[in-house]
Amino acid sequence: LGLVAFDQRGDFAGAAHWFDAYLREQPNGSLRAEAMGRLLEALQRSGQKERARRVAATYLTRSQRGAQAALAQQLLR
Repeated sequence: LGLVAFDQRGDFAGAAHWFDAYLREQPNGSLRAEAMGRLLEALQRSGQKERARRVAATYLTRSQRGAQAALAQQLLR
């Protein structure tokens, strides 16, 4: 649902809700790194910059070489 909200509807706040829900319900799920990266991007695009920074810090501790690592580093500068 997060991908649909993000990619098809451009509803970044809605996408953040769904990615966050996945991470709460499946904190060690197989899609954790991808969901956290997409959450980071959705938060940034929906203007939730402070929350995006907090997620960026967590993302980098868990996925230093992840797909959204460059965005996470940019948000923390």
